[in-house]
Amino acid sequence: MMAVAVCGLGISATSCPADDPEPTHGYVCLDLSRGANAEDNVFDKTTTIRVRLHYARCLQDFYLVDHPEYRLDGALGEQVFLDAANTLCDPDAEDRSMALDCSIENLESFDQILRDTDANATYALVIDYKLNNPGSATEVVGRRLHFGPLPVEEAIDPADEDGETSLINCMEGDSPTVTIIANADVQGLDATGTPIWQLERFGNTPNKSRIGAEGGCIEAFINQ
Repeated sequence: MMAVAVCGLGISATSCPADDPEPTHGYVCLDLSRGANAEDNVFDKTTTIRVRLHYARCLQDFYLVDHPEYRLDGALGEQVFLDAANTLCDPDAEDRSMALDCSIENLESFDQILRDTDANATYALVIDYKLNNPGSATEVVGRRLHFGPLPVEEAIDPADEDGETSLINCMEGDSPTVTIIANADVQGLDATGTPIWQLERFGNTPNKSRIGAEGGCIEAFINQ
């Protein structure tokens, strides 16, 4: 994903005061494009956009084994997710010229799923983005949304006083990616919470990304 510099939720500290620590978490981005022959009325009733991105094995191990304290229900996770709630829809943050005009109301807008106890194991993060001005397709199509928090691959574990231990450690051949695996992973909901559109296909981008990866945002074409 595109590099960002946001105090408390970015991949570099270039925009933060010099005495602030390097951020441990950041975000990736998703661009919403009009699907084939999609009419405006498909999007006009959208009040919420729900996105589910699935954790790669490296991120599964981060939350389940190495650093459960950073989970949504962990000792450090609440503050990390609160920072994300305040940043992901912040119009004054970096790289927001196309940003979705949205709000993440509270921690209940996040659903972190780390279910590894049955055959239907799921490891994902779901976020509900409330549109601030629903009622027009222009509030959806052509907009960019930011997704996180996700641990920064280059970050140093704040618990290491010597500054030598990486926060996240991936096995060889793995990387801290998040992936869209189903059409329903990107949905628009109306005021009743009913899905009214979803992912149709991807653009000329992969269906996955990680913080710092080059190539821009995931491009998602959406339709009824």
